[in-house]
Amino acid sequence: MLKKTVSILLFILTAIPAVAQVRIFIDGKVSDAQTGEPVPFTNIHFKEQMTGTITQSDGTFSINTGSIPDTLVVSSVGYITNRIPITKYENYHLNIDLEPIDIELMEVIINPGENPANRIMRNVIENKDKNNPMNIEKLRCNTYTKILVHAKNDKDTTTNTGLPIYFSEKISENTIQKDPYYEKGTIIAERQEGLGFLNDMSIIGYSNNLSLGYNFYENVIEIFEKPFIGPLNNRAFLFYKFYLTDSTMTTNGKEYTINIAPKNNRDLAFNGYIKAIDDVWAISELSLSIPQNANLNYVNKLDIFQTFQTINDSLTFYRINNTSADLKITKDESFLDFDFMAKVNKRSVYDSITTDFATVYQSESKRNKTNTKLTKFPKSVQKLRPESLTETEENAIVKIDSLNNDWRIKSADALSQMFITGYIPGDIIDLGPYLELVKKNKVEGFRYTFAGRTSAALTKNTMVYGHIGYGTRDNEWKYGVGAKHKLKNERRRLFSLEYINDLSRVGDNRSIFLIKENMMVTGEDNVIASIFTNAPLDKLSREIRYSASYEHEWRKGFTTYTGFNRRIIHSGLYIPFTVQNKNIDQFSLNEISLGLRLSWKENYTDNYCRRYYLGSPYPIVNIRLTGGQYNIQNKFNEYLKARLVVNHDINFGQTKFKYVFETGFTLGDVPFPLLDLHRTDQSLGFALYSFNMMNEMEFASDRFASLMTQYHLNGLLFNRIPLLKQLGIREVASAKILWGNLADSHQNILDYPVQLYEAQQPYTEVSLGVENFFQYFRFDFVWRLNYLNHPGVSPVGIRARFDVTF
Repeated sequence: MLKKTVSILLFILTAIPAVAQVRIFIDGKVSDAQTGEPVPFTNIHFKEQMTGTITQSDGTFSINTGSIPDTLVVSSVGYITNRIPITKYENYHLNIDLEPIDIELMEVIINPGENPANRIMRNVIENKDKNNPMNIEKLRCNTYTKILVHAKNDKDTTTNTGLPIYFSEKISENTIQKDPYYEKGTIIAERQEGLGFLNDMSIIGYSNNLSLGYNFYENVIEIFEKPFIGPLNNRAFLFYKFYLTDSTMTTNGKEYTINIAPKNNRDLAFNGYIKAIDDVWAISELSLSIPQNANLNYVNKLDIFQTFQTINDSLTFYRINNTSADLKITKDESFLDFDFMAKVNKRSVYDSITTDFATVYQSESKRNKTNTKLTKFPKSVQKLRPESLTETEENAIVKIDSLNNDWRIKSADALSQMFITGYIPGDIIDLGPYLELVKKNKVEGFRYTFAGRTSAALTKNTMVYGHIGYGTRDNEWKYGVGAKHKLKNERRRLFSLEYINDLSRVGDNRSIFLIKENMMVTGEDNVIASIFTNAPLDKLSREIRYSASYEHEWRKGFTTYTGFNRRIIHSGLYIPFTVQNKNIDQFSLNEISLGLRLSWKENYTDNYCRRYYLGSPYPIVNIRLTGGQYNIQNKFNEYLKARLVVNHDINFGQTKFKYVFETGFTLGDVPFPLLDLHRTDQSLGFALYSFNMMNEMEFASDRFASLMTQYHLNGLLFNRIPLLKQLGIREVASAKILWGNLADSHQNILDYPVQLYEAQQPYTEVSLGVENFFQYFRFDFVWRLNYLNHPGVSPVGIRARFDVTF
């Protein structure tokens, strides 16, 4: 998800400079018209945009817009609402006087003691499980969701409009049931209009059917992969200050308005207000935003507005869920300040809500087949919209269609697609992966490769790809060809065929794809890695591989894999094959693999024949079972291999803990290339899922377990140190551990070309690092804690990484 979002920013940065647009800044102060005293925590928003801000404790405020005419609405409890037309393309400085409402108030006796806002919030927190909309036992409703993305220029004031780059809307009927679990979404109609690749790829992935966005009844709110402390967190009083600013009677009972602000404006927290109903202690409305100084990259502004409705007298559910974000490569007023940004507005409206329907007992049924892209909603469907499109949204649809033929848009689209897919796009052939076009290793010297695939414009459901390469040192050609075909089915059904005749690293290096599932290549010997290496890449041998596979998604989160491999592995220049010190040229093997992938509430998006996984709050499990037979000098032996991979990210407050657990075994004696030769990285870069201080082919196992962990503190400590918090840098720590056994009998099959060690005493390396240097770089100091007597090892090292993270 992060890579796609940054790609959108890249798309804007390269395509929008010729589009001039206005940015109107409005600031000022709100005062009491009778006393002249400032009015703090006054709500200020644009009527048409439903986004806004609140005044500070001294009554001052600032807000900006790029769309006029509009009306600035200024309201505060106890005052007459003031509406100010904004009609000119100029900056405004406003001194706004609010007239008090002349009403007689009931006597209020305030006794010394606890802050009343804290008491109210404590009650809301204690009742959050009961009032959480996602804890309703069963619910059915209609959901209308629309997303509009504009490109904005902060500085240019020569024109009055931005550039619309994406618009979508969807009407769906949704059912969710807790026990027995059942979830179904029937799409009544949807359409999507976007510039370039945005026309075919959803920029938000597939989310829950109800498109709920952010649920503030949860302890932690994850925004752009960063964990924010929610105002209803069980430890909220450690991070927030609460102020009671109003109480009033409504049809639902007494309603309190609580303003909130983070104690440390660098923390991942919110400011704004929450309205809560007495007695039931449920949220009736909230308006929250991210502080400008929050330690979050690429997000200059994020506003969230939600209202709730009562169902069945006691339960509450969403009515409006509106999120507005300004995404930008740099922060405003930073040393390097790019002018262009994306303004994203997502709005969902829920109606026709009911909990009165028969319990559903059957398993999830197939969704109704509907058009996934319509040029316009039919008139019969338009009537189901709970609100009409605004003039801005209507104009965006027309303008997007006309702009898609602009050469600047096409150029920016090509650059963005290259960043997302790793391929340089073309009308018929996409060239790439581009990082593999030039590489260097000790066997081939410089390796030049011409590689590509058929483009999505040529074939939507079938991809043919191939490569041909030549090494300047070994003077040999390498090549490969493959094809993938995705069936036209609601669930993913993918057939793959492949033939490869090329050099590869000795060992099962393709296991990395069970962890980094969005990768297309292992990335072990691209030109960047070869430049910044501290050891030669020479553990290579030629391999001829014939493979076929089938991937079948039975339901969301449940996918099986079936594959066949025939491999012929040749002796390598620096990794010779010998049997009792007698050279052999090669050995062959045939394998059948069965796989299972399990996930829960995972987001993903499909583009062409590729699937991009966007993450899940729950563990993602991959299981792979492989049975095979190998032939060495006409001697046949069978083996069985199994591997389990668990990948999981866990939020602890505003920090995040990531781990990957791997375990596996091999039954039967096998030649050493079929052992688990544990992944290492010989470059000066910090590898997340390989051992950074382990030498190549140092450890091997036929039974093993490994745990790779990272703990991102997201500035939890640095944000409290005056000098460091201004830099925006963040703390990170990691630990990697390997246990393994290796039987001596494997040497009877094929001699070990180098000393292979087993890790009965757990091999361990740890690191402390700092990330977010200039928003893009991470540096780690790495310690290897044991097996220091092995030849050629280094106990410590400094590693760097280019890391794009929010």
